Amino acid sequence: MQYFNPYYQQPVQQQYNPLQPQYDRLAQMQAQYNQPTFTQQPSLNGEIVDSVDVVRAKNVDMSGNPTFYPKSDMTEIYAKQLQADGTSRIITYKAVMPDDPKPVEQSSVNLEAMLLQIKNDLSTEIAGLKEMIQSEPPKTQRGGSQK
Repeated sequence: MQYFNPYYQQPVQQQYNPLQPQYDRLAQMQAQYNQPTFTQQPSLNGEIVDSVDVVRAKNVDMSGNPTFYPKSDMTEIYAKQLQADGTSRIITYKAVMPDDPKPVEQSSVNLEAMLLQIKNDLSTEIAGLKEMIQSEPPKTQRGGSQK
């Protein structure tokens, strides 16, 4: 026979909860969501081509990202990109040889000539302004001398 003692607490037994598997799955999904994600390194899309005609024939990337096509002799790089109006645009980048001093000399001579021309124009304008200031008659005063 068992006697009931109100002052004696019996250990609480774990009761079966039919929703416990769902809670476990939810905790599992939250833990998976909170894990740090590794981002993929950015990369360039494209391939080596022989001419711009090959680039024109290639499909454009529908995401809007540019696709780069270097020419096999590395003299040009073509970038093909989808535009907002649905057309594709090809931009050509051309290589410039830095060891060719002739274009640099020509540009510096052109720059010097332009600066000289600007200096001459400014001198002419300043001389014209000085003449206008000096040639104006003095203004007459009315009503006596004013000091």
